[in-house]
Amino acid sequence: MVSFTLFRWPAALLFLLVFSQSSSAATKDTFCPRLKAFVASVKPNEKREFEFQTSWGTGFKTPPGAQGTSSPSLLEKRCVHNGYEPAKAVCDNLMYFGSVEFPGSNAMEAIMCLSPKTQFAGRFQLQRIDAEFSRGTDDRGVDITVRLEEDKALGAMVLKVTADGY
Repeated sequence: MVSFTLFRWPAALLFLLVFSQSSSAATKDTFCPRLKAFVASVKPNEKREFEFQTSWGTGFKTPPGAQGTSSPSLLEKRCVHNGYEPAKAVCDNLMYFGSVEFPGSNAMEAIMCLSPKTQFAGRFQLQRIDAEFSRGTDDRGVDITVRLEEDKALGAMVLKVTADGY
């Protein structure tokens, strides 16, 4: 699992001033190739998944591996990859490029990446989705689920991508 609390309230202004400027030194966004590699790595009769958890405006209610609540923050994000290297590669990208304020955009990018003929109109926003589709042939491929939903106990929006090989 990768976890990152971006900042606490007192540092919010400083963060916005420093990070609101675009950076030419930023690493290229490689979400789609990493996501495709994750899906392609899943073997027949194997199921793999990762979760990208984001909290905007409140912070997570429970820190990873602890009980109780975390302190307030403007935004937090973490990604659970369960030690699976191809999922970790996707998580690394989401931790750098993934949207916290608009988590639906992460789900739309995942769907459009894995189902290229699927497109969303400009200014389209998702608050929740449970999409299922297959990639591959009738004999060998992967059933994919892209799910975005609120986890009230965690205090977060959770994007879960599951790949189930056949």
